[in-house]
Amino acid sequence: ELQKDETLNGVEHYVIAMRVDAAQLVNEVLREKIASQSAEHEESLKSIEQLIGGLGLRFWIDQKTFIVSQMELDYPPFPDESGEEGSDPPPDIFRFDFETRVEVTADPVSLPAEEVRRLDDAVKERVWAISGAVSAYNEKLGAYPPRADQDILSEFLSAAWPVNPYTSQPMGQSATYSPGDFCYEPGLDGERYRFGVYGWDNSLGQTIPGCIPAD
Repeated sequence: ELQKDETLNGVEHYVIAMRVDAAQLVNEVLREKIASQSAEHEESLKSIEQLIGGLGLRFWIDQKTFIVSQMELDYPPFPDESGEEGSDPPPDIFRFDFETRVEVTADPVSLPAEEVRRLDDAVKERVWAISGAVSAYNEKLGAYPPRADQDILSEFLSAAWPVNPYTSQPMGQSATYSPGDFCYEPGLDGERYRFGVYGWDNSLGQTIPGCIPAD
């Protein structure tokens, strides 16, 4: 749908709006990419469909250059605990900056897609041991550890500390993007925590399923 033109930073823009067809996306795109049709995968697809169902998109397009300057994600109301329609979250707006200088390394590292998938799968499999050690620490001591490192968690592992498949070094805690490592942060109340894992292009997600994000 072409909406009324708007001005951004003194420049006239076309505004295009659309709605995501969640069922079509799941059935015709995502389902084909999943080889296994297990109950777990079906539940994940159902959650995705519920999450993006009714998602609205708007794009602001520069009328002179036809470059997308801004995008808006308008989420449908989230269901409450009873499953009924709940609060309507505010939209997220993303502005694209095509003028700021970006430094690119002279010798960028690249890997074949199949190798990246193999290594990312290994990262996801190995990091569960550390996540489990965090939970075991909490069960024994009644709080989550201040750090997720070998000195604190080794006694809660049933095997050796996992190795980062990208570096062949022990998986480490990192506050910044580092392929094969993870981020961990305990909540201020000692009852919640954030635990995420970094893939090659940071596409594995920020939170291990089952963990409650810390404040």
